[in-house]
Amino acid sequence: MHQWQPYVPQGLFCVAEASCCEEFILCQEGAEFFVRRQAADGTYEETARSPYSRAAKAWKDLAATHRHEARAAS
Repeated sequence: MHQWQPYVPQGLFCVAEASCCEEFILCQEGAEFFVRRQAADGTYEETARSPYSRAAKAWKDLAATHRHEARAAS
């Protein structure tokens, strides 16, 4: 199980991969990688920051098990 914490920007934000409906996004800031998702209240949460291999595995696991749902346009 992945632990989620509030997303706090720490530099230039880059998207490495996104699940089909962008529920889970593999992100990079500097040399750190993490998975980001939107919380029910509209804020963003992130997994623990880690090297690419660990964050990419977390993203693949989450993306493979999520249910696709259409997101409302904002």
